[in-house]
Amino acid sequence: MKTDTLTCRYRIRATQAAFHQVLCGEQKKYFEANHATGQFAEGCQVNIRMQTKTSPEVVPAVMTVEKITPDAFWSRTVYEEGVIDQRYMYTTQPDGQLVVTYSEQSRFTKPQSTYSFMLAALFYKFFFNRGVKKRLRYLESACAHVSIT
Repeated sequence: MKTDTLTCRYRIRATQAAFHQVLCGEQKKYFEANHATGQFAEGCQVNIRMQTKTSPEVVPAVMTVEKITPDAFWSRTVYEEGVIDQRYMYTTQPDGQLVVTYSEQSRFTKPQSTYSFMLAALFYKFFFNRGVKKRLRYLESACAHVSIT
């Protein structure tokens, strides 16, 4: 594990196209519910308030859709202490299963925050994996109701 990145891989029973459609649909709902600026596409932004892993305080942030491709979704969250890149990458394996890799890479403006994150990440990794797998199971179940034309 890179010290600045938390990563979780999960195999799901869905096609890449179905997963992409469901993931983008869920992301679009989130951005629209938070009054996104412009159409949901690369460059779309939303102002949010979030709690970070290094501080108990809720802070203002701007989340931007950086990239959408048939096999990836990348968003970036910028706040006063740094930047968090959130990536979903999904590839079909030779056995037909889809492997989804979700990662969060955190970069901080202060060295103290970097050290705090590195220490917290050792303990947080378990909860991170559990939360990501729960989210991916939800997306997998939603894929069962998608028809790709």
